[in-house]
Formats: sequence, C-alpha cells, structure tokens
Amino acid sequence: MLGHTVGRTLTIEWRYAAGRNERFREFIDELVALRVDVLVASGPQAIVLASRATSTIPIVMAAATDPVRLGVIASLSHPGGNVTGLALDVSPTLYGKQVQILREAVPRLGRLGVLFNPDLPGVQEMLEAVRRSAQGFGVRVVEMPVRVESELEPAIQAAVGQHIEALQVIPDPSNFGFRQRIGELEAKYRLPSMHFLVEYVAAGGLMSYGPSLLEQFERCAGFVARILKGTPPSALPVELPTRYELVVNSRTARALGIQFDGITLLRADRVME
Repeated sequence: MLGHTVGRTLTIEWRYAAGRNERFREFIDELVALRVDVLVASGPQAIVLASRATSTIPIVMAAATDPVRLGVIASLSHPGGNVTGLALDVSPTLYGKQVQILREAVPRLGRLGVLFNPDLPGVQEMLEAVRRSAQGFGVRVVEMPVRVESELEPAIQAAVGQHIEALQVIPDPSNFGFRQRIGELEAKYRLPSMHFLVEYVAAGGLMSYGPSLLEQFERCAGFVARILKGTPPSALPVELPTRYELVVNSRTARALGIQFDGITLLRADRVME
C-alpha cells in the first residue's frame, strides 16, 4: 500500500461490526488500547465515537456525512485536531437528482417511502433534504424509521399500507449489514428503489446514485500513507467524492416490469444483470 507491504512494514487490525452499531465503542476502545498509528473509521457513528475516544491518534474518515456539523473537524479545508479523510456530499442537489431519476423509472410516483435509521447522526438534515427535493417533484414522503433488521418488514408493510410506490434508502452501517434482506423485501412488495451505494443494488435494489464506497476506501489509503510519513492530520484537507455513478439493476427492473427510457440507460455508468 503506497510504499508499505502488509505483514512486513504494515500491520492492519480489522474490526467489523457487521451492522451491530453497539459494538463500535468496544472495537474503538480495543484499537486505542493497541496504540495503533492511524485509526480508519467509516460511518458517522464510528467516526464520532473514535474522535471522542482519542485526541492523539490520527483518525482517517472513510465516509463521513457532514463532519463539520458532527463536530469532528473545524472545516473541510482546515480540519484541525486529529481527524481528516473523506466526507460525503448529501446536499439537497444530490437527493433531488435521486428523486428525479426515480421518477423517470416510476413516472406516476406520488408517495415515496424513505427508510432510515433514526439514530444516525445528521439523519434529520438528510430527511429534510429528501422532503424538499420530493416536494419539488410533487411527491409525498412517508418516513420509515428502522433501527434493526427485525423492524424492517413491519416498517415496509406499514408504508405499503400508506400506498407508497417506491422506496429510497438512507444508508448507515446497520442497514448496510442487512441490505440483502432489504433487497428481498423490495422484490416481495414490488417496490422500485433508489439507493446511495451500489452495494444495495448488488443485493437486489433497482438503482443507486452516489459515490463509490470502494473508491472512498482506496483514497483513504493516501491519507494513511501521508500520516505514516509524518504529515499531521490537521494539515490534510478533507476531500469530497470526485465522481458519482448511476447504477441500474436490469434484472430487478425486468422483475418489476419497469422499462427504462434510453436516456436513463445512456446516463448509467453501470448496468447490472
């Protein structure tokens, strides 16, 4: 990795919560106790807890939603402190684009179910961005708070009872862990869906429009390498995604009886079969 060889000049201590957010604190305490040279964290909950656990170990964010509002950095250009890395753009413009693309797939879309974890830091700002964007298209939002997988199908059943015609998922580490189940239920209840990350589309979702999570982690390696060479995190400006991709699952589209117009398919960066 950028001048390092894992197992020789670099040791990586992995901790994966598998959607169980309550384990973040335990894992972060373990890594801090190990006195790692750099701590990489993904998702707002993990990043906030890491920043509270240590003010000396450099922390690299892999995917942070509005880290300034979260209070982990001072600004994108001058983060200050021990935290830097990659942030996500969750502006109303992005959500507007997602709703626009979803309406192209579901032209008569009138009610949109929005699945989210109410404990996700910053989620109310994200929901407000979705509401404003949907309102501009004449679409009503039905909120679907889900913290754990057992709450998922009851929430979808209730939203279907309110006549939602499509689903938008705000990702967080917990629902990322049960994204396969989300895909299964989208198929069961015949719900076209829009996601932020391609991994949900690979699990059966209809579409995603957002940054590449893989690219975010690859770019994290550059931050880690510079910190290991002696650059303090406070001197490394936080970066935003450089590219957004539209991914379409054609198998899901066929199962739902959705026919994309040529413009949507031409815009797609990738079509999954």
